[in-house]
Amino acid sequence: MIRFQGVTKTFEDGEDAVTDFSLEITKGQFVVLIGPSGCGKTTTMKMINRLIEPTKGLIEIDGRNHNKIPAVELRRQIGYVIQQVGLFPHMTIAENIALVPRLLGKEGADLGDRVDELLTLVNLDPQMYRERYPNQLSGGQQQRVGVVRALAADPPIILMDEPFSALDPITREQLQEELVRLQSELKKTVVFVTHDMDEALKLADLVVLMKDGRIEQTAPGDDILREPASDFVREFIGSKHLAQADQISLGDITIDKPITIEPYRGLAEALRKMRRHRVDSLLVTDATNTLLGIVTAKDIHANLTEKRRIEEVMSSQVVKVPSDISVPDLLSTMQEEQVGYLPVVDDQNKLQGLVTRASLVDVIAEQWGE
Repeated sequence: MIRFQGVTKTFEDGEDAVTDFSLEITKGQFVVLIGPSGCGKTTTMKMINRLIEPTKGLIEIDGRNHNKIPAVELRRQIGYVIQQVGLFPHMTIAENIALVPRLLGKEGADLGDRVDELLTLVNLDPQMYRERYPNQLSGGQQQRVGVVRALAADPPIILMDEPFSALDPITREQLQEELVRLQSELKKTVVFVTHDMDEALKLADLVVLMKDGRIEQTAPGDDILREPASDFVREFIGSKHLAQADQISLGDITIDKPITIEPYRGLAEALRKMRRHRVDSLLVTDATNTLLGIVTAKDIHANLTEKRRIEEVMSSQVVKVPSDISVPDLLSTMQEEQVGYLPVVDDQNKLQGLVTRASLVDVIAEQWGE
């Protein structure tokens, strides 16, 4: 889909921002470029849509030299999401989303339907948001609109330049989850730039870790954690001991008493419990502590106006792990399933505890004095 062959970018001061960069990105792959400030990750991404032109080497898109494609034509085929969102303040949300499709000649009812479809995709009610202006939305809502605007013309490639880094941690995590869900449905080819390793691990099929304009390591996130290629990689990911996760026991990282709720409880009660414990989901268990499912804030919000019980809105599909699982296998499950938490159950499906990314990191940090 996208191929870099020996690409170098030298700026006017003679400094190489990117040096001999070679990488092949397959169709539908989510690739994260990561590294310290000044490592060349944003420059690399901007060369894809020719916001920056390479000095040497070749970039191909679907087998075509991208320098042979007119820049305007190329950019209209590539969605682009940036940290500052870049919504036009004088346009409504619907007009912002429809802008690129209109430039491509699309009009009429189908375009309006497309706008409504995209807003719904990121859980923004079209009736409520389509006629609003950007300054009437929160930062997280604006960023959601920025994402779907990039999707509006259905481009095969999406570029994302630290789109969530200016948001508060809770909103940022919500949008990361949203992006994981969208990618599972849409299977776009995504190139995402970040400096946050947790974000990279959560989102990426392939992590490209850069230093001084060169690739230090290219691998799936779990492989980088297990087998960092150099001291720099080991130091950057802060996981010189994650690769030794088999030295940590499951009991060390398990929350013994996760927040749960019974299936016969009401939605208002669940919402109050979430607020009190500052969580956005609850594990559902019966009187015998059998794990029945999970209910999220999203489930509750969608049904709050109705007098319903938890068992009517919860999901019984929960990714869980057995109580005899090894920590490395648990990490692999988290990565493969793209979840930030895993209930631990015994052979009778009784809830034994909960492992979260945070509980894992806390134990590692304490154990190695970081």
